[in-house]
Amino acid sequence: MKKKKILQVSVGGLGNGGTQNIIMGIVRNLSSDFEFDILLFTNDIRYYDDEFLKYGEIFRIPTSDKKNKIMRKILQIIKPFRILIGTYKILKRSGDYHAIHCHNELESGICTLAAYFAGVKIRISHSHTNRDHFIRNNYIKYIYNKTLQLLTNKTSNIKIGCTEESFNSIFGNEYLSKKTSKVIYNSIDLEKFKKNNCGNNLKKINIVNVGSFSENKNQMFLIEMLPLMIKKIPNIKLKLVGFKDDYKQLLQKRVNSLGLNSEVDFLPPDSDIPSILEDADLFIFPSLREGFGIALLEAQAMEVPCLVSDSVPKVVDVGLSEFLPLSKGKEVWAEKAVNIIEGNHKLKLNKKKLNKFSLRGYLNQIKEIYSSS
Repeated sequence: MKKKKILQVSVGGLGNGGTQNIIMGIVRNLSSDFEFDILLFTNDIRYYDDEFLKYGEIFRIPTSDKKNKIMRKILQIIKPFRILIGTYKILKRSGDYHAIHCHNELESGICTLAAYFAGVKIRISHSHTNRDHFIRNNYIKYIYNKTLQLLTNKTSNIKIGCTEESFNSIFGNEYLSKKTSKVIYNSIDLEKFKKNNCGNNLKKINIVNVGSFSENKNQMFLIEMLPLMIKKIPNIKLKLVGFKDDYKQLLQKRVNSLGLNSEVDFLPPDSDIPSILEDADLFIFPSLREGFGIALLEAQAMEVPCLVSDSVPKVVDVGLSEFLPLSKGKEVWAEKAVNIIEGNHKLKLNKKKLNKFSLRGYLNQIKEIYSSS
């Protein structure tokens, strides 16, 4: 029996990010049942590109130009039309796709519109974000995003959010009760993220953060609270795991200015995350916004206590998360972090709740959607 073809649509490229990890988890584990290709919006070769080619074809519609400012502005203006026409051509030229699974936020509506014209039966828009796309301080952007939201709601016949908040941020809460709407929590491989030893036997106290280097992930806040922690616990090592980005240069400059070069390590996204977490004494997650927070779930699965901003969805707490508003300031955060490191907390892993985020359960739900006619 011929496998049904699914076109995955990533947000940007195939870097080692949360959404890309979700996509690769689907592709790796369901490739025996379905045939996968993927659409990317960059020519950059990133973390998962080579691995994905083992499963299917990579299509590209580059939508930005890093070097030429004028070209970058032109591409931004014609971006929706490039995505629409390019996606339609791929769907028509490359085979009889049974489904398109879009992970590219509001722009998924452009791809599902192309899929509608191409006759694709299952058109999935999947929200992994919790951003407010509809701030009215920029009226043109507000109208543009509202148009994309309308397009997404009209042309996608399956709507998925990784949390209720994430669902509402893209589709609006009026669609949540529809039969074709689903909240499917993100998952992790619990066998991969499973504590095997007693943890950090070294003299250093390891603090870890995992996420793209960006203003939203807020590593600057973490770096600037570090000197306050060192006053109480001198032997601290901060490990920042993430993508190379312009924001990383700002972080490195701040580390230099604070004289923290020997206390802070910048680690690449292809680092062995489970091993890093296994030796961690504390995971700090000061994000401004999170659609889900899969790195936080991985840290807790490795039994690492976590200090987390209250903008992260509470559903990801499986017993080891201490939530704290960023408005409390660096002094309060540093004090709370020291208390957790010294064992002054009541955090405890809830394994029953953790099991709700198992990869197997997640894949069963995705497989059911792909298998529908």
